[in-house]
Amino acid sequence: MTPILSFDIETVPDVAGIRLLTGFDDTITDHNVVEYALQRRRAEIDADFVAPHLQKVVAIAAVLGSDEGVALHSFGAPELGEAGTLAAFFALVEKHAPRLVSWAGSAQLPALHCRALMHGVAAPRYWEQDRHLDLAERLALASRESRVSLVDIARLSGLPGKAGLDRLAIWHAYENGRLDAIRAKSETDAVYTCLVHLRFEHLAGRLSPDAYRAEVGRVRRALEAADSARWRDFLAAWPLDPLGASR
Repeated sequence: MTPILSFDIETVPDVAGIRLLTGFDDTITDHNVVEYALQRRRAEIDADFVAPHLQKVVAIAAVLGSDEGVALHSFGAPELGEAGTLAAFFALVEKHAPRLVSWAGSAQLPALHCRALMHGVAAPRYWEQDRHLDLAERLALASRESRVSLVDIARLSGLPGKAGLDRLAIWHAYENGRLDAIRAKSETDAVYTCLVHLRFEHLAGRLSPDAYRAEVGRVRRALEAADSARWRDFLAAWPLDPLGASR
């Protein structure tokens, strides 16, 4: 089988980069620097996030499914820095040449591309062909007005969980040194993306019910092997019938 890499990227405004491009000095607070960039972006395209090249990548999580099984990956430890986080993710892509699957990744990947370019992170196999499926875009038929929340669709499909950190909360967590909370959010979203993608493959007829259940079983075993309190709670709240939504 072609390896499948379901991923999530978390970013925060690059305050140093914004200062460099605007000339703001230290008399302007970080909060006001970010607010300026947000207001400028809202005026340009009515968006609630800064431009891709000004989004600093702080965490990337991924679920890799291959013939060897399902493996969980999480990058973003403080000692890695942004360049190391990007390099670790692209090294995974270079090794396995997977098909990439995301939820709203079409909005996330431009930041990844810009920041990799800035840091000089090479990724030949990533760029050799188009290998990305954005589930949110596909289900919404590329209509922005029809986009839905990943957490909402996951919960309505029977998966446990609640709304995670929004962009502002991620920024505040980063300011307060709570990278663990950001990584936990990214890891959960990557697992949600993986499981929603399996349901999509069943929906599209590429996975029979038995094959679907087998794939879900592989994900469950990977979460069990992770042996963390967060994943144990997740598994305990996850219905045993993977095709039945619990509402």
